[in-house]
Amino acid sequence: MTRSMVTLFVVCFVVGWGMCPRIAECGDGEIQPATDRLDIVELNKTDKLEREVRRVRQATPESQAIAKLEMYCTARTLSDTDGDGSAAPDVRAFLETKTKAEAGDVDAQYKLGGMFAKGVGTAKDDATAVLWYRKVAEQDDARGQSMLGVMYTNARGVPRDYAIALRWFRKAAEQNSAHAQYNLGHMYGTGKGVPQDDAKSAEWYRKAAEQNDVNSQRILGALYAAGRGVPQDLVQAHAWTKVSGTVENAVTKQQLMKLETQMTAEQKTAAAEVAKEIETRLARLKKKS
Repeated sequence: MTRSMVTLFVVCFVVGWGMCPRIAECGDGEIQPATDRLDIVELNKTDKLEREVRRVRQATPESQAIAKLEMYCTARTLSDTDGDGSAAPDVRAFLETKTKAEAGDVDAQYKLGGMFAKGVGTAKDDATAVLWYRKVAEQDDARGQSMLGVMYTNARGVPRDYAIALRWFRKAAEQNSAHAQYNLGHMYGTGKGVPQDDAKSAEWYRKAAEQNDVNSQRILGALYAAGRGVPQDLVQAHAWTKVSGTVENAVTKQQLMKLETQMTAEQKTAAAEVAKEIETRLARLKKKS
């Protein structure tokens, strides 16, 4: 048997990583807490990976975080490209975004936060996602502020803290972020971090709906149908539900059908006119932006 035919087994022990997933699983599994586990990785053409293993073993504590990330990307690249060293699309996008983010590009920093939060091109890491979202938020960018609010609301990468989440949502909402306005509507509607208040909830949902946020439009329609936080109004309920563009959704379709059983012919005609007015207003807004 020739040497080229021999499958190379690499013993991969990464300090701080805790485990090296089998190469086929690098894109799926989350990094686990540090252990003393040794894992055997079967891989062809692993010269580059071997160099990374040695470098991680020799790394100082301060550089281990960077080293394990580069190790992950190397393993992912080799697995996705049959070991030829050309980066897979998501890994390449991650590395390019990381370079721009570290150079101070705020758009790249926001994108990088999302990549860590979703595990795109790298291991999923909510704590690191929070660090990048915070960098963006502290530059008074509404996107980072709103997403930081989400992370605090859902206890992702930080302890759950509704008060802090509300503060970041409000900062973003003041800059007209529909995403933050929607989340404030949810917080007031469910009483998370604030006394439950349907009127304020409807107010924030309306602000987001007027910016063409389809989820807020659908919820606003439901609030009008139930008379929660706003006077009950079947015409407005039908119009906003229809404008949300989710009429093909089974639940929304059922909601419209239920409304129509309670409406007169005149109300149905009025609802169609109101929906048209809203769509015209939203189209004008979209054209300006």
